[in-house]
Amino acid sequence: MLYMGEALIGKLTDNLYIIREGRNSLETKDYIVYITSLDNSKPIKVLSIRELKTNIKRGLDKILEPFLEELKKEDLYSNFNTLIAFIFLLKVKLYVDYILKKSLENLPLMEAISIRDKVISLAYQIALYLKDNESDLVIPEAYQKVLFDQELFEKFFKIMEDVTFRSNQYIVKRAFVNFSTEINKFFQN
Repeated sequence: MLYMGEALIGKLTDNLYIIREGRNSLETKDYIVYITSLDNSKPIKVLSIRELKTNIKRGLDKILEPFLEELKKEDLYSNFNTLIAFIFLLKVKLYVDYILKKSLENLPLMEAISIRDKVISLAYQIALYLKDNESDLVIPEAYQKVLFDQELFEKFFKIMEDVTFRSNQYIVKRAFVNFSTEINKFFQN
């Protein structure tokens, strides 16, 4: 049961949602919440989206800086649109990793296990949330059609499997090369 000033803005899994809390645009904050039933249970705040964004930005900067330097050296920067799409998927991957690391301790054990089994679905919902709520997010239209098609998203997201907050530029580069190869195959067809 949502209270005055709370709005449901996204569903991540069966019981994980994103709500917006606040009465006006200056006060609003988004949270990932656990709700057992939309009818009669108070949402349990699991994670603040602001905390999530702050930590993802820090992690993304940390792993992208050496990777981008490596790309400049090897002149792999040839397709900027592919790089933008890759960074978006990388951001989604870090969001999912952070959610799994920080929020599952606040959930019932069976729910936590269930969420771990639905990582691709969670990632897709995070991607949709970012698309709709990140004003500085610019993904070229042709890539949007690919990345926001649920089946294709799964295929491309799996390429990010090995990338974590602690990845070095070689792991990130390998994921980028694999992503570039696969997306180029898609656009050639």
